Amino acid sequence: MNTQPIAKRLVRATIIGAAISVASVAQAADARLDSAEDFLVKAKALVAAAEDPGARRPFGGHAAKAIAYIEKAEAEIALAKQAANP
Repeated sequence: MNTQPIAKRLVRATIIGAAISVASVAQAADARLDSAEDFLVKAKALVAAAEDPGARRPFGGHAAKAIAYIEKAEAEIALAKQAANP
């Protein structure tokens, strides 16, 4: 079963959702940023759990890249939270 397309779409949707949350109105920023963080945690777990049996480089290295992008998004959300709460 090839889960790569599903994982790829999930990562894209999650990152877009996180970006939208970060770009939202400053009012209630913390709740939206918290929600974005929750989505990123789930996305990272799903990508990490995806299987590519017998592959030397799981999903051609793209799953690892997706996780790195998710971690970058997590770091950006942390910075946004700091900016919202000086």
